[in-house]
Amino acid sequence: MASRYRNISRDSIFTSLLILGIIVLLIPHSHTKVINEVFESTFREILSMGPRENPWLGKFEQTKGSSVSKEKYARLQSEYQRVRKEHANTLAQLRESHRRFEQLSGMQSKLPDVGSGLSLSQIVNSRLNGNRRELIINRGRDTGLRPGQYVIGNDAMIGILAEVAESTSRVRLVTDSQQNTEVLIRSEGSDKNIRAQLFGDGAGKCKIKLLPREHKVRENDLVYAANDREFLETPVVIGYIEKVTPDEQKPLLWDITVEPFFDVDDLDEVAVIVMQPDILGQME
Repeated sequence: MASRYRNISRDSIFTSLLILGIIVLLIPHSHTKVINEVFESTFREILSMGPRENPWLGKFEQTKGSSVSKEKYARLQSEYQRVRKEHANTLAQLRESHRRFEQLSGMQSKLPDVGSGLSLSQIVNSRLNGNRRELIINRGRDTGLRPGQYVIGNDAMIGILAEVAESTSRVRLVTDSQQNTEVLIRSEGSDKNIRAQLFGDGAGKCKIKLLPREHKVRENDLVYAANDREFLETPVVIGYIEKVTPDEQKPLLWDITVEPFFDVDDLDEVAVIVMQPDILGQME
C-alpha cells in the first residue's frame, strides 16, 4: 500500500509540474519577467559563487561589439587590391619565364635576359567626356615612344598609345568605347588561359564580348592584357570579372563586365612599356 501511495504521489507531482510549466509558457513575457527577477534576487548569493569573470566571454563580447570605420575599410580594400595586382603580375611573369625556359632548354640554349624598358610620363591633360576616355602625357617620339605601346598605371595595364607627337602622346584607355584589347582570362588556381576581346564601355568599365558559354568563366577571374611580340613581353593584369551572365540577345554567348584595377582620378604618373630592339631580336 505504501509503495502504491508513493507511486501515485510521484505521478501527481510530475503532472502538477507539467501543468505548471505549460501555464508559465503561455503567460506573456512581461509577467514572467517578474518571476525571473524574484528568482535572481533570492538566489543571488548562490549564483555569484565561483569565478566572477570568464576571460573567453570577455574576448568574445569585445570582438562581437567591435566595428571597422569606413576610412579603415577603404584603406584595407585598397591595400587588398594593390597586393592582388602585384601577385597577379608576378604570377604572369613567372609563368612566361617558365614557358620560355622550357622552350629554350629544348634547344640547349641559355635563357636570355628578356625584359622591357619603362618610360615614366606625367599626365598633363585628360579627356573623359562622352564615351571617350583618354589621357595626354608629356612624352613622345623624342623619347622613343610610338603608337601601339602599352601604358601601365597603378600596377595595371590602363591603355595604349593611340597617337604620338614629338613631345606628347595620347593614351586611349581600355575603358574608351573605341578601344579593343586582346586579353587572357585566368581563374585563380588554374593554368589555362582563355583568349578573348575586351571592349571599353565608355563609362569606366569594360565588356568581354563574343565569348562562347562553353568556356568556364566566373566572377573574380583575373583579366590580363595578352602578351604581344612587338609591344608586350609578359601579360599584365587589367582587372577582374565583376559580373558574368548569359547574353540576353545571344544566349550562346557570355555577357561579361570587367572592373579595371585603376581609377583615372588617382593617376598622376604612368609608364609606357618600351620593348628594347635587342630583346625583340632574342625573342624571334
